Amino acid sequence: MILRDLAAALRTLTIIPAPGPEGDFGRSFFYFPVIGGLLACIAWGSFGVLDLLIPDRGLLAALLVIGLLSWLTGFLHLGGLADTADA
Repeated sequence: MILRDLAAALRTLTIIPAPGPEGDFGRSFFYFPVIGGLLACIAWGSFGVLDLLIPDRGLLAALLVIGLLSWLTGFLHLGGLADTADA
């Protein structure tokens, strides 16, 4: 039950394929902060690696991490921003 709902949250919020049967979408809302924390850890780790690979280019590393997170979430937040801008 828990893993099925966690996988449903992962499939809903990201483009990461999660194995297993479909979970209950209503119960998967509980795991949205967990997925957000996972994405934050990915961002933090990738920024650390990029900062080591390209020192003194913090802005470039930050832009690359924003691009990575946008891609991982399927541009979900950018679509909302565009809908707000053209309203």
